[in-house]
Amino acid sequence: MTRLIGWLLIAAGIAGFAFGGIVYRQQKEEHTFGPIEVQHVERRSIPIPPIAAASALLAGAILVAGPWRRRSLDR
Repeated sequence: MTRLIGWLLIAAGIAGFAFGGIVYRQQKEEHTFGPIEVQHVERRSIPIPPIAAASALLAGAILVAGPWRRRSLDR
């Protein structure tokens, strides 16, 4: 399970570096003049800081690389 979370974090970190944020469009209705409606499509973005992408990438690499289980000496 931790490896799956690690791979998801690695993918999120790479996507954060590649795209730099999430871009979406929002449609707003500005004015209504009788049967005529004036609408405006606004493009907005949520920036992802590079430090957050690097942190996700590093945390994912740690989760994937290290199976930190203690081996029992009772074998």
